[in-house]
Amino acid sequence: MATVFKRDSSPFWFACFASHQGKTIRRSTKSADKATALRMALEWERVEREAQAGHATVAAFQKVVSEVSNRVIGETLPSRTVRQYFAQWMTAQERNITPASLERYRHAVARFLESLGPVADQPIRAVQPRHIEQFKLDRLRLGRAPKTVIVDIKIVGIALKQAFDFGEIDRNPVPAVRLPKPASIRREPF
Repeated sequence: MATVFKRDSSPFWFACFASHQGKTIRRSTKSADKATALRMALEWERVEREAQAGHATVAAFQKVVSEVSNRVIGETLPSRTVRQYFAQWMTAQERNITPASLERYRHAVARFLESLGPVADQPIRAVQPRHIEQFKLDRLRLGRAPKTVIVDIKIVGIALKQAFDFGEIDRNPVPAVRLPKPASIRREPF
């Protein structure tokens, strides 16, 4: 059972609970209110139990954290889906880029969402480097030129960098993926 305690050196309450591996975890709640700290400790322990039972998914953890945030500070985490995020991002791009570039962006985003499958309807934080890698492999398998695939990944990377800059994701997963080597074409003189 989760408990809270206080240290002389800190104005905050600390939570003590069992991890999914059975180890005791002690963590600051960053709260000076004992009741709030206890609620946080109980929720952390509940998440650890879910992980131990094998129900650990990114979406499940985000839901729990959002619920805890709502109960403790009265605000939920922003939880736009990948599809919603890219739709809003594309709308913003309409004012910033040429019509030809906009069409190229739309195509790359549509192929990326298609590659994600059901992950496209999960929170934006669910996108991982493995999804970018799968997107790259899907495009290459379809016979797309490496340079085309590189441009597609860079477009997705621009959108995810903005999500990172705005604090919607913890890190941009695109730089973790190695881009395909473009096939060089040797041109002969006329």
